[in-house]
Amino acid sequence: MTRTMTSMGALALLLAFTNEARAQNETNETNEPRAADVPRPPVKRAIGEAGDVVLEDVLGARSQSPFGTAVLPPAQAGAGGLGAIGSVGLVSGPNVTAAWFSYSSTSTGPDDRVATKLTRWSFAPSADIFIARGISIGGLVGYARSRMHVPGFTKSLDTNAFAIHPRIGYVVPITADVAVWPRIHGGVTAHYAALDQPAAQQYRAAVDVPLAIRVSSHLLVDVGPEAAYTVLESQGITQRSFTFAGRGGISLVF
Repeated sequence: MTRTMTSMGALALLLAFTNEARAQNETNETNEPRAADVPRPPVKRAIGEAGDVVLEDVLGARSQSPFGTAVLPPAQAGAGGLGAIGSVGLVSGPNVTAAWFSYSSTSTGPDDRVATKLTRWSFAPSADIFIARGISIGGLVGYARSRMHVPGFTKSLDTNAFAIHPRIGYVVPITADVAVWPRIHGGVTAHYAALDQPAAQQYRAAVDVPLAIRVSSHLLVDVGPEAAYTVLESQGITQRSFTFAGRGGISLVF
């Protein structure tokens, strides 16, 4: 009988221990959050996370330079200057950059004796930083130097241009690797016939809508159209123009 009571006591202890362990497991399962209850992190965008820095157009191309070369009125151009081919205005053309440096040489004909030739080089670093998810601020600062040879004149006209063009943008994601990045630009470029001789002021407002493609963790390709409205003022003469250009480039993202 003593043996039977001992066996029954052991069985009772085993059942009690089993029930306690089961209750503890049920409590833990109840306290653990279910997968459906855990908030999912937002899907990472192709570009536009807060803190992203974009060094734009380290290698790029555009159908028109954002600077242009100021064509001066006759009173300011002087002998052999650009006044011989027109009043105040802007001469622009295709622009290709590598490490933000650009060089171009264009001519109106194959014979330099009868053709107008424009040679231009520039340095224009450009960058954007995302201050919040999807919202970017940035801009371009640059210097350009141009030389124009006009048929029939012995002297060429050298001009210098200093520019600052701030901008703000917003990224609209399409997929995890592709986004649309519309931006609004504004800026001013000061043109000088010499470094101490102000020649013209150029004011510019523009909108571009590039398609941005993230091809690697630090590499971004973007291409799209740009529309710009420009006002050029010199010696009381004002010229207004509206241009539509295409641009594209390879940028670095950090």
